[in-house]
Amino acid sequence: MDQCIVQGNASGSDGGGVYMQSGGILRSSLLVNNSANNDGGGVKCLLGGTVENCTIANNMADADQNITGFGGGLCANTNLHINNIIIFNRVFSGTSSNYSLTGSASLAYSCTAPLTGANCLSQDPLFVDTNAANYRISASSVYLDYGTNVAWMATSRDIDGTPRISGSATDLGAYELLAVPQIINTAANGITTNAAVLNGNLLSAAGTNGAFVTIFWGPIDQSTNALFWATNSYLGWLSTGPFSTNITGLLRGSNYFYRCFASNAFGTAWAPASTNFMSSIYDFVTYAKGAGQYFGTVYDGNNVWMVPFTSANALT
Repeated sequence: MDQCIVQGNASGSDGGGVYMQSGGILRSSLLVNNSANNDGGGVKCLLGGTVENCTIANNMADADQNITGFGGGLCANTNLHINNIIIFNRVFSGTSSNYSLTGSASLAYSCTAPLTGANCLSQDPLFVDTNAANYRISASSVYLDYGTNVAWMATSRDIDGTPRISGSATDLGAYELLAVPQIINTAANGITTNAAVLNGNLLSAAGTNGAFVTIFWGPIDQSTNALFWATNSYLGWLSTGPFSTNITGLLRGSNYFYRCFASNAFGTAWAPASTNFMSSIYDFVTYAKGAGQYFGTVYDGNNVWMVPFTSANALT
C-alpha cells in the first residue's frame, strides 16, 4: 500500500486506518483522524507488516472506552518501522498514546513521543496547517532530510508524486518537502566552433530540495517565452547544486543565448536573465615564439595557415 490518504475511518476492533497481519508494507501514506475500539487507531500490525515513511497523526485507540485499546497511532508486535511521523495520537480518555510496541517491534529514524528506538526525535514536526489537513512539514522542521535512505526509494515517490529522496536524505513522513525553486545561469565553458557546455545552479533556499530543470537556448534571446526559444535541453529532476549539459550543432563564430528554467510542485522559476556566449571562430590555434615574434598555426576546418602575431594574446 503506497501513496494513500487514509482518513476518517473507524474499526469496531483493531486497525482504525490500516490492519496488516502476517505481512504487508505501508509506505508514503497519510493516516489521520481514524479510530479503533481496540488497538491501533491508525495502524495495527499483527505478526508482520512494516510501516515506512508514513505520517500517522490525530488517530485514536480504545474508541469505545473499554480500556482495552493501545497504540493510538501504531500498534505492532514485529518488525522495524522507519522514517515515520507518529505524533498527536491518543486513547479515548485523551491520554497521549502514539504507539504500542511489543515483541520484536521497534522504531528508528522517526518522530514520536515518548522517545523510543534508534535515532528517533520527539520535536514538533511543524506541520503546515493541520486545520486544513495539510500535514506536510515546514521548511524549519528538524525532520527535513533526517531519514535513512533505503534501496526502494531510488525509484519511489512521495504522496504528492515528488521523488522520495529530494535532498541529501529522505524526509520523515509521507511528504518530501519542496518549495518554489530558485535557479541561476553560470558561465558557459568548453566552447568550440560547434559545441559548448551550458551551466547553471539550482539554489538551496527556503526548503527547495530539487526541481525539474530545462535549459532553453538559441541564437536569439527569447527571455521567459519558452515556446519561442529555438531549442532546449531537458535535464529531468535534479537535486540542488550545479548542473551542466553539452550542446552541439553551433555555427562558427556565432552569438548564442541561454536561460535556465526550474519547476516543481510548488511553482516555477526562470534564471534572472539570459546569458550569452560566442562560438569559436577557429577550430584551434598553436603558436611558437621565434626572433621576437609569435607565429601561429591556425586550423580552420580543412584550411591551415601560418600567421605572424605581435604577441601570444593576439592568438586568443
